[in-house]
Amino acid sequence: MRIAYVGQLSPGSNALARAEALRRVGHDVVAIDTTRMFPQGRWPERIYWRTGYRGISKVIGARLIAALREARVESLDLVWISHGPEIDRSVLDYCRSEGVPSIAYNVDDPFGNRDGRRWATFLRACNAYDAMIVVREPTVADAVDHGVQRVLRVFRGFDEVVHAPRILPPDVTARYQARVSFIGSWEMGRGEFIERLLQRGVPISVWGNRWQRAPEWSAISKAWRGPGVYGRDYSDAIQCAEIAIGLLSAANRDLHTQRSLEIPALGTVLCAQRTEDHSILFDDGKEGLFWTDADECADLCLGLLADDERRRRIARAGQERVRAMYTRHEAIADAVVRFAVGDAKDIVVGAFDPVTGLIRSEAP
Repeated sequence: MRIAYVGQLSPGSNALARAEALRRVGHDVVAIDTTRMFPQGRWPERIYWRTGYRGISKVIGARLIAALREARVESLDLVWISHGPEIDRSVLDYCRSEGVPSIAYNVDDPFGNRDGRRWATFLRACNAYDAMIVVREPTVADAVDHGVQRVLRVFRGFDEVVHAPRILPPDVTARYQARVSFIGSWEMGRGEFIERLLQRGVPISVWGNRWQRAPEWSAISKAWRGPGVYGRDYSDAIQCAEIAIGLLSAANRDLHTQRSLEIPALGTVLCAQRTEDHSILFDDGKEGLFWTDADECADLCLGLLADDERRRRIARAGQERVRAMYTRHEAIADAVVRFAVGDAKDIVVGAFDPVTGLIRSEAP
């Protein structure tokens, strides 16, 4: 199919990786990067988050419609919008007037309250999408309540290229080598968690932004190795760890994250919070390690660090698990396109089975 793939396609982003996955499975993809359509930078971004792209969304909409015309919109089979906080209703109405279906693929939580007004433009426009793809169960009901007619829940995924292990140069190994790591930004509660791991003697290294804001900074600063890492650097940092911690964002209603799939895909042991999603995805103790609090996490890490053979066995089993499931970008892309164009009557909205596929196949 010929697909216009629209979004903030920064280098190293999962949004861009999904566009490449669509190409690998055989689609003709026209990538349209909306970051070229409005001012970028720290201060503009703060304004967008606080206003929900109010005002600037009209400018973006006009420029995006012009870009779709330039891409010969009449020849498109689908407009795939990644996240879309900056996309207003005019774009979706234009797609519909041209007979081209539009979908929103959103791994964030636009209906939650973590991000303030960031999603205001999206929420005003969301019922104009022909379909929406989400990654958490509550978001299915939220989308329907906002008038979205077709909603599909999928798991987040890992990329077959970006998150593939590689032979690392010595300087990369030296830069990122860690027994236990966490890669992610600071949020409330995370500093206390890291501090407790350190108190228990867990040799944890942290990469990420905003950690200096943590009330526990004086106690955890020794574990901080640098700001956030992205793209290949992010994958290398995970691969260089023996165990990687998976922390969730309660404010984002997370029950799993991208790291839940990326960490085992890279051959590192996932040690994450015990949730319903993680219980579906992995066999606890065999394909990953799961905990309910910092002390249980510390016990698991310290025990595994003392048993290299078991650690290698769990890492190998976790990697085999995610490779076997339909939690790869290419598999997700295929299922989403089939759902978007109404070509998959076996898809049950909101239902999924990670063993046999992204969605549960049942009689219509």
